[in-house]
Amino acid sequence: EDKKISITYCPLCNAAIVFAREMPWHGKHLVLDFGTSGMLRKSDLVMWDRQTESWWQQIEGKALVGSLSGARIAFIPSQIMSLKDFIDRYPDGLILSNNTGFDAEYGQNPYENYDHIDNQKPFLFEDNIDPRLPAMERLIAVSWNGNHKAYSWSDIQEMKVINDTFERQSLVIFYRPGAISVLDSKDIRSAKQIGTANVFNPLSDGILLHFKSSKNGFIDLETHSYWDYSGQCIRGKMKGKELIPYFFTSHFAFAYLAFFPGTIIYHQ
Repeated sequence: EDKKISITYCPLCNAAIVFAREMPWHGKHLVLDFGTSGMLRKSDLVMWDRQTESWWQQIEGKALVGSLSGARIAFIPSQIMSLKDFIDRYPDGLILSNNTGFDAEYGQNPYENYDHIDNQKPFLFEDNIDPRLPAMERLIAVSWNGNHKAYSWSDIQEMKVINDTFERQSLVIFYRPGAISVLDSKDIRSAKQIGTANVFNPLSDGILLHFKSSKNGFIDLETHSYWDYSGQCIRGKMKGKELIPYFFTSHFAFAYLAFFPGTIIYHQ
């Protein structure tokens, strides 16, 4: 099924979010094309749609001003992974080419050393920084029933797997090393490794699974099957099954907590 989507990224907040471009509005079916307005709010990207010229906050997926003010566009679950992992997992997948006809410096980072954990002055951010996490700590955040919970990158990297429950929803976070930062060195190819993480519903075939990390992926304690980072069972009783991905966001802590100050922080 073809879906009309918009893939967005705000480097200042490290926010990569995928949206649906179709939405109902006062009895109409709208298909929106998004662009960057050049504006920021709390250091986060403000988008605009070409159909109504309304302005949208990326982190919230909400129109701020214009004829669509107050409207929200649907978030679409997505995964961030290294190019190698993508090719291994989806050998027939399409990859966006950098042969665009424009003389752009692809692979170069204009925000050198921006994501250093000691950076306490995010670019163009004037609000107070939430003291619960370092400003540039990466986090994974989930939202249900209007409530939010965040998992620090430090905990995720250390634990490799987090089994948790929030708002009566079970979830599991898988961490995989290898992916590099695009906000570290000027030449992205030589940047530090930060890894990447995904969030899934651990319920499969009516069984609530609990996971631990292994050198070959992830093992569920109930059936002792092996699962890969993308949520697919690759060996064991559950082979061929796939975990359903949850929508989550990955941001720098300063930005997410500025928009959602009531966020609960996970602690080991």
